[in-house]
Amino acid sequence: MSQFIRPHGHHVRTMAMLIALSTAMMSVFQSTSFGISVRPDRPIGSYNALGAQFPATGYFGDVNGQFCTGTLVAPNKVLTAAHCIDLNADGVVDGPINQLAFGLGANIPGGGLTANVSSVAINPGWVSSGGSAQFDMAVLTLSTPINTTAPAKIFDGDPTGLKGFAVGYGTQGTGTDFPSNLAGANDKLGAENMIDVVGDEIQFDFDNPNGSTSSFGSSSALNLEGGTAGGDSGSPLYAEFGNGQRYIVGILNGGFNDFGSESEYGDISVYAPIRDSSNLSWLSSQGITPAAIPEPGTFGVFAIGLLGLFVSRRRNRRD
Repeated sequence: MSQFIRPHGHHVRTMAMLIALSTAMMSVFQSTSFGISVRPDRPIGSYNALGAQFPATGYFGDVNGQFCTGTLVAPNKVLTAAHCIDLNADGVVDGPINQLAFGLGANIPGGGLTANVSSVAINPGWVSSGGSAQFDMAVLTLSTPINTTAPAKIFDGDPTGLKGFAVGYGTQGTGTDFPSNLAGANDKLGAENMIDVVGDEIQFDFDNPNGSTSSFGSSSALNLEGGTAGGDSGSPLYAEFGNGQRYIVGILNGGFNDFGSESEYGDISVYAPIRDSSNLSWLSSQGITPAAIPEPGTFGVFAIGLLGLFVSRRRNRRD
């Protein structure tokens, strides 16, 4: 299995190209289409509506163009990927901080972005590991708090086997036609997927509805199954836990595909896990702490039941 991980903020293929672009990308990257890679047999309006369910996730880049995704996790804090601002993992921001911009909404302003980032903190694990996906996180501090949107919450629970939600502003396309323009699509789209692998990384695969491309887990595609693409780097993976709440459990590093070209059916998305102890410690130092564990009487019983249903369903689908 090929394990080359491509950062989903950029369309590049080799590490040499990544490093060569690292100092220039902040001022020259221009994105012409945005979204998530989706099923062609589902209405795009459903993916628009799903993305709108996560209002704290927004676009992030410099004043010259969008290239990543981030999420408001406090009125003045945005969680994104470290490689969006420090591609070669040297601990130094690749461009002028006073040109960085974050915003919310279904569509990126056509008139350009307004710089509003006052400082940047890079996960030290990203630097010490030489750019491992496991630690690909950064926190932006905004010059002016955003008080009109409730921040998203992180959670350190185990999301294995739960339904996950990817939300981002990356290049659009479908499982059979990528990249492509999606008529009626907002810049911001959401997609759902089962969270298959949880460890040093969190991973899920974009299953073809015909069952032909599954890398792990069930081969059955969810109703709004989707994958991630360039421009989605730094985007959150939300998981729906037994209390009915959706919490951020991972931050997108990139992906790879063993079945075809970039971000179509078979694409595997790779996330840095919130629940990693060193990531949790660093996030806490930035004032970002996990949501409180739900009451055992409501969450614990439901979780046990959910696990039983999931295991049973997985066994049935293997037959």
